[in-house]
Order: sequence, then structure tokens, then C-alpha cells
Amino acid sequence: MIALIDDYRKELLQINTFAVDTVQNYVSCLVSYCEYAKKTLRIEPVYSKGPHILKWMARLREKGISNSRMQHHHSALKTFFALLCKLKIITKNPAQALPVIRKKISDRNKPISKKVALKLLRSVDQSTWHGKRNFSVISMLWALGLRVSELTSLKVKSFEPDHDPENRIGLLRVCGKNKK
Repeated sequence: MIALIDDYRKELLQINTFAVDTVQNYVSCLVSYCEYAKKTLRIEPVYSKGPHILKWMARLREKGISNSRMQHHHSALKTFFALLCKLKIITKNPAQALPVIRKKISDRNKPISKKVALKLLRSVDQSTWHGKRNFSVISMLWALGLRVSELTSLKVKSFEPDHDPENRIGLLRVCGKNKK
């Protein structure tokens, strides 16, 4: 089983070019399932069927695992069993039986309204250096939709004010999530 997990890790890193953190996350999900299959179901994980995987996902749900973590387990199992199909170890992917996990809609994930953003910007005292900095930070987070990590990693060289001087267009190069 360890060799298959190593093959899985290589597949995700080299073939699918997943980020290292994502690969570690998926492998930990897979290892958790393998331990469950061996100890509780008393089967080799390779011989899992749809009901076995559904039972595992139900157990995770009972433990109160978040939807995003459930999605990681879902994706890890699907991609692992797809690899086993590709390697001709099994003929059918048992993880295909898993239902789609819907994301919970949260107010925390919605952008603030234009009215609220402008009110926030008006509240900043721009007469000081800190005020001008805070105004710029809030403006870029809101207007450009940057993540905080993207904003804090910006360098002076990230901005090219003369990118298209003819049309007076500048360019801001942002290194996004997973170096995108």
C-alpha cells in the first residue's frame, strides 16, 4: 500500500502538477481512509467498493468535519482510485459513487457592497502617511479583489507604471495562490 501511496504522490506532483500543500493534504486524507478500511472495515483499501467509501464519508460528517475538508477527502479518494484504474489494478472507480459536496453559502465569502466600501474609504484620515497607506491597502483589496497575502507580498517592482505609456496603462503583477 505504501508503494501505491508513493505513486499517488508522484502522480499528483508530476502529472497533475498540484501544489505541494495540496498533495500533502490529499495524501493525509488517503492515509486516514486506508487506516479506516484496514481497522474498521477489515479490507485492503484497494478493494474498496462504493458503500465502503460512502460509509467513510458519513463517518467524517458525523465527526463534524467541515465541508471544505470533506471536499478534500472526496477529491483525494476520487483521484486515488482513478490512478488505480489507470494502473489497471481495479476496473471501476468506486469513488464515483460519492455525491457532490455542496459548498455552504456564507456571508463571509461575499464581497462587500460598493456603498460599504466607499463608506470605509471615506472614514480613513488621509492627512497622515499611515492614513494614505491604509487608504491604498483598502482600495487595492476591494477594487482589485486581492487576497491579503497577495497584497502583503507586493514589491515596488511589482508595479510597472509605464507598461503601455501610449494609453497611460500601468501593470500590477500579483503572485496569487499557489504561485499563480
